[in-house]
Amino acid sequence: MKKVTNEIKETMKELRQKGITFTGIGKILNLSSSTVRYHLDPVERQKAIERAKNNKNIWKGKKKWQSEHRAKRLETDEEFKERTNKHSREWWRRNNGK
Repeated sequence: MKKVTNEIKETMKELRQKGITFTGIGKILNLSSSTVRYHLDPVERQKAIERAKNNKNIWKGKKKWQSEHRAKRLETDEEFKERTNKHSREWWRRNNGK
């Protein structure tokens, strides 16, 4: 991933003042148009920040659900329990060199 430096941001602003579109600026600087929009449009930046916060909360809830679901399956499904244990043993062997 390319880091957007202050120099690149200044170049973006200059190109935008010349009337070049976000997509055009992205092509010139080898960036995506959404990256350019994020750095030049404060409204878009705020939307992106809100989406990131929202996604973080969604994943937090999903992780909790996955953990609870897995625990229930381990209690009730012997085949799932055996597959999980086998996978865990294989993972441990791969990562511990045995």
